[in-house]
Amino acid sequence: MFCLLVDKHFSGERRFEELKKCQIFVDFRESAELITQVKGDLIKNFDFDAYKDKVKLINSVFNPTSNRAEHLFNIHKHVQIRNSIQHKNGTIDQFFLKDLGVERIALLDRSANEREYGLNDNIELSIPEFDYFRRSIVLIGQTWREWHG
Repeated sequence: MFCLLVDKHFSGERRFEELKKCQIFVDFRESAELITQVKGDLIKNFDFDAYKDKVKLINSVFNPTSNRAEHLFNIHKHVQIRNSIQHKNGTIDQFFLKDLGVERIALLDRSANEREYGLNDNIELSIPEFDYFRRSIVLIGQTWREWHG
């Protein structure tokens, strides 16, 4: 989606003002055209941005009124859950909570009841929680698809 916006900007189809100022590097030893290098550097820099910064930028374009914010938060929560499972054996650490800006998170249990988790708790995922995550992805996808920029 970011690449689409960069292409639209450079083709003159739509200004990508939400990107604001960016620092790019040009290698004059390269045979690639200047515009190709600029696009490539913008995309490379975006790849290294934090998840929440990427989503904030994309959402500011495709969903400027921030509809369905709770679903964006749910997706972000699941990105942190995935990171926690991969890197912390499924344990919630301080970074997890700080990145989400919360002290506790709620997850649905097997009976679809909310259960709260906090610092140093082990995450237990359920089918209802996965269904809620999937629903959030679909709703945000539909919201972004409605964009007419």
